[in-house]
Amino acid sequence: MHGISVFPGMGYPLEDNLKYLEEASKRGFTRVFTSLHIPEAGGSLEYEAAAIADKAASLGMELTADVSKGYLMKAESMGLKLHAMRLDFGFSLEEIAALSNSDMYRIQLNASVLDERSLNALLSIGLDPRNVEVCHNYYPRRDTGISWDYLKMRNDLFHSLGMKTIAFIPSRSGRRGPLFEGLPTVEVHREILPMVSAQHLMKGGTDLVLFGDAAASLEELDSLSGIRPEVARVPIRLLSDEADALAFLSGIHHNRRDPAEYVIRSEESRLNKKSKVFQSNCIKRAAYSVTIDNNGYGRYEGELQIVKKDLPADPRVNVIGSSLDGRLLIDMLGPGDAFEFHILKDRM
Repeated sequence: MHGISVFPGMGYPLEDNLKYLEEASKRGFTRVFTSLHIPEAGGSLEYEAAAIADKAASLGMELTADVSKGYLMKAESMGLKLHAMRLDFGFSLEEIAALSNSDMYRIQLNASVLDERSLNALLSIGLDPRNVEVCHNYYPRRDTGISWDYLKMRNDLFHSLGMKTIAFIPSRSGRRGPLFEGLPTVEVHREILPMVSAQHLMKGGTDLVLFGDAAASLEELDSLSGIRPEVARVPIRLLSDEADALAFLSGIHHNRRDPAEYVIRSEESRLNKKSKVFQSNCIKRAAYSVTIDNNGYGRYEGELQIVKKDLPADPRVNVIGSSLDGRLLIDMLGPGDAFEFHILKDRM
């Protein structure tokens, strides 16, 4: 379950926003995030927000609105069809606890800044955790996003209370103003592929991943469709379209249960070999190269590997592409972990 963000009053044509909702819904996205208190938003915010809310409801998508204390009454008066209100700033603990008992919508708390003491205080004065989700911030200014380790620590805390967690990834093609630097939760995700950053968040215990930026490309939306935490989807840039290489890449692979230090070894690849593998592209194996052992390697012929460190060229090993874009995921593959390949359109 994943989602997108749509920002009324920020200069995006309403028709484009509504079409974006349709395209995301077609690809299985179920959540929509919006903000009703961006300082740069123009006067059309209310009209556009109402149209976006109606469209989301018609598509069966759940809408969350980010509000500050000063905008809460305004947001309620707009009568938007909301799944949740994300309470940004200005709310007292007593107000938050009271709102969590509303039967009109769920509330979302700020996962990045809510400390354990405040959380315990909220629980002691009646916070209903069954009606609460926690949503991390996104960070428009470069270098200000949180670390993955901090995200995981916070997620573990909220999961211990039965609360679902939400975080943001940036788009590389449709970044939102006024800074146009991407809207990630975790700083290291700012310049990497969305399909990688989404999975990295999921590995950190994030239940719901949202595009923070307002106009992810259709290719980016497609790349998130069907990803699941139990199988890492690793991007690869190929050297060529050789049919043999494509056959080796297809399907689900598992890292051996006796994992090598320098490489990820596919358990299945040698069993799936359908024909001889001849020498091709026997070049230096840069870190995160994907390789297939050729007929010079005897009984290892057909073994597929992902190299984790620079290794020299070997006439018995063909380099078929690079998964450097997926290094965050590759570095987390443990014994027996499953992975699959996603072929990127551009070449090495």
